[in-house]
Amino acid sequence: MLGADVGLGVTGVAGPTRQDGVAVGTVWAALAGPGGDNQTRLMHLGGDRDRIRQIATISVLDMLRRRLMEGGGREQEGL
Repeated sequence: MLGADVGLGVTGVAGPTRQDGVAVGTVWAALAGPGGDNQTRLMHLGGDRDRIRQIATISVLDMLRRRLMEGGGREQEGL
């Protein structure tokens, strides 16, 4: 066990072609927090492979940023 309080995950099809019938730009992002406090997000992104990967990464990090901001600066267990 790594002892992490939160986990982030990203999967999808960045291209250059469809994969198993899934369109290029289809991306799932997920955040797993303590106590089963989980969130998922389906995105349909445009652009080339590099752009899709960049936006997917920025999006999952933004999910984490928003979750951390929900705490309003108060001490929390985990998040």
